[in-house]
Amino acid sequence: TSKTLRDEMLRNGGLHGNFFALKDSTMEALRHINFKLPLGLYRTDSTLGAALAFGLNPSLNSWNPKGQILVHPDVSWSTDEKKPWRLTDVAGQAKRVLRQGQGILENLAVKNLFSTQKLAPGQLPETAANLVLQWANSHPRELRKAIFRNPLLIGLALRRLRQPRDWSQAQIHPEQKNPETVAIKQ
Repeated sequence: TSKTLRDEMLRNGGLHGNFFALKDSTMEALRHINFKLPLGLYRTDSTLGAALAFGLNPSLNSWNPKGQILVHPDVSWSTDEKKPWRLTDVAGQAKRVLRQGQGILENLAVKNLFSTQKLAPGQLPETAANLVLQWANSHPRELRKAIFRNPLLIGLALRRLRQPRDWSQAQIHPEQKNPETVAIKQ
């Protein structure tokens, strides 16, 4: 529930979901380090949260989500009630469950890059597939552990990530993708 998650974040810090605000100075710092979320990433919140928890510099700063991320004490949210007989609700839930396997792998890869390798957040791979597969290829023991814990989800996620995709959009700066964005800024 939102209350349980809010209480946990108030105790430990963190960022969850996609309803959050970043200060102008944080946005400028993200631009300065050329931070970009990998294309196709499922767990955007945990990846951004990890970068923020390290103060955008894992080589200089320790993990400190409570000190780097403010959680409002009255935060809450609600969602429409899902109905098991509504096909769109069942399909949406099935898609979310299947994507959780990818999210587990993404978190393992990001943890390794920031916590172990101390990689700067601006150096993340351009795609979620590259992020996960680079980690999986260089950490076979950890990958086997993840597969052992949840063979179906992790196996399906790996299969999906290994399928060829057109990632050419990863090369295009957001302002180049939508000319209206540039016009709005002017």
